[in-house]
Amino acid sequence: MNKLKSATMDLTKEISVWILWYLPVFAVIIVPLALFLNEPEITDSSFMEMIMTANRVFMFVAGILSVFLYFEWMFKMGITRKMYFKVITLTMLFIVLILNVTSLAITYIFDVIPYDIFTGGMPSVSTVVSAVLVSYLGAMLGCVIGMGFYKSAKAGFLMIAAALIIVGCEILIETFNMEGGIVHFSGFIIITALLIMLNYKLTRRIPVKL
Repeated sequence: MNKLKSATMDLTKEISVWILWYLPVFAVIIVPLALFLNEPEITDSSFMEMIMTANRVFMFVAGILSVFLYFEWMFKMGITRKMYFKVITLTMLFIVLILNVTSLAITYIFDVIPYDIFTGGMPSVSTVVSAVLVSYLGAMLGCVIGMGFYKSAKAGFLMIAAALIIVGCEILIETFNMEGGIVHFSGFIIITALLIMLNYKLTRRIPVKL
């Protein structure tokens, strides 16, 4: 248990550093666009709403990189495959929470400053919950694809095919159910749970390349 806690905290600290460069880069890009282009799609939204898709992509990339950067390293440190699965599942959850709480804090700052950069105000609870679910789903999707390519190119492309099916399911969920509805939340939770199960099976069976 202590090894699980220690490994999770170490990995969370490592990946949290990535947020320190990601969020400023996004802000440097989106703020000038809001100021100079004056597009209603940007200015009428909140910062949280603007960054939701970018956060998902960030977590997707983080999931892929976590496999290639830390899987072998943690195995050499005495972490078993089963424990690595627990570590990466918990770490991605913590990173998602840190990322979205930070995004929400930045949204609040933009909301209280006397300059109307983003006029969407503070997001609703359902929007925040959706942001967390979507980000975590992206992280698990990245882990699955990363683990697939770590095993072999064939397995990697199979995971990409599975990812396309999952994206299709997400589009259907968002098309036939308004954001924040029970079907919306339940659908994302079920898909994420399936990805976690798939990641577990891949992690348990994958050969470690030392």
